[in-house]
Amino acid sequence: MKLSKFLFFIPIGKQHHIVYNTLNMSISILDNDLIDAIKRKDFKNIPKSFLERLKKLRIIIEDDEDELAIYRYIFEKAKYSTRNVGFLILTTYDCNFSCIYCYEKNVLANTYMNLETANRAIEYIKTFTKNRRAESLSIGFYGGEPLLNMKINLFLLENVGKWALKNDINLETILITNGSLMSPNIIEKMKGYNLKNVQITIDGPREVHNMRRPFRDGHGSFDVIISNVLKCVDLVPITIRVNIDKGNFKYLPSLLNYLEDIGIKNKISLWIGIVRGLDHYCEVMQFNDREANVMRLLAWKYALKRGFRFRWHPTSVYPCTLMYDSAEIIDPVGDIYKCWGLVGQKKFSVGKIGKGYNSNFYKWMTRNPIDNPKCRECNVLPFCNGGCAYYAYLRTGDAFKTFYCDPVQGKDALEISLRLYIIDKYREKLKELGLQPEKLLNFGDEYG
Repeated sequence: MKLSKFLFFIPIGKQHHIVYNTLNMSISILDNDLIDAIKRKDFKNIPKSFLERLKKLRIIIEDDEDELAIYRYIFEKAKYSTRNVGFLILTTYDCNFSCIYCYEKNVLANTYMNLETANRAIEYIKTFTKNRRAESLSIGFYGGEPLLNMKINLFLLENVGKWALKNDINLETILITNGSLMSPNIIEKMKGYNLKNVQITIDGPREVHNMRRPFRDGHGSFDVIISNVLKCVDLVPITIRVNIDKGNFKYLPSLLNYLEDIGIKNKISLWIGIVRGLDHYCEVMQFNDREANVMRLLAWKYALKRGFRFRWHPTSVYPCTLMYDSAEIIDPVGDIYKCWGLVGQKKFSVGKIGKGYNSNFYKWMTRNPIDNPKCRECNVLPFCNGGCAYYAYLRTGDAFKTFYCDPVQGKDALEISLRLYIIDKYREKLKELGLQPEKLLNFGDEYG
């Protein structure tokens, strides 16, 4: 027997470690003596019943097991799975906001999807889904600001929805919006097509948010967004996203206090995003990699302390849209993309609806992190799958070949998520072991 090569160890307190298998996502809390025995392969002194448990958790495996072969199989199987298909649709690049860090600001802002393109998109989605014999179809609306083209959004949903119902395909929808145009009427219409979640970004308390995410005419958007959230929060699950950088991080507690004061803390989910990009604002105000992880942990620490809801269980061996054969992004003119961050940059388009794929598609779809020697030896390979191509592009200028070991998405991010998950889900177990849950968040204590 031998140790799995995909084990990730996190010390908690003086006597225990979190042990996480990044391939099968098993999580254990083990004492240091047992871990030392496992690492020494001193299996004869481990009780047989516990040894069987370690095998089940895949902390130890048989000597002849090739975990890279197992990973490759799981990765390729997930990559080409056809059970669920998904489309992110941009019906416009236009936006009524002028956010200081917007990565789409140089994209053709006045471009809207017209009826002709919408009809071609509908037929493309039907054919794409039918050819894969998919059981479910997810459609997300993004922008720009998607609610600026609500007529086309509903046209798409009505036609795809009727077809999906007729063919016994489960349709789900999501909406990513700045929140300024959201209304109960719009939400109720979209709920007719199984609207599962709405994501809205609020970057701080009123003054801070209004500086970062104003309307294009310069007026503040905070009060409008909050008013709309209050009208819709009981109609649909809402996720509030907060994008943090050096300019607004210290104001996060004020925002969370405000959300609690207006009575929606227990009605929303929270997500913390990190501002990253290539423009002058991002170069000056974004955190470096180490700062990003420390600040994100502190942000989540405060949110956890205040009782906000979030999902933190790490995922494993799940290719992103870039390498997932059954997911695509369609823009207002019918161009197809595979990466959210590269939408609108035509040099990264992988084709056009109805006209097939170009060479970019095949470059990305044949991308496999096992081809990279560094990735092959990494214990978190199943967690990051070679890293984010968009972040690789930001750092190296190459979005096709480079496997970028990104601290914000790699080992540091995994440690943060595991610590938060353990605290959230196993608080009483930690206390039984004599551990103080909040002590697991040991990157600093700026919030007290």
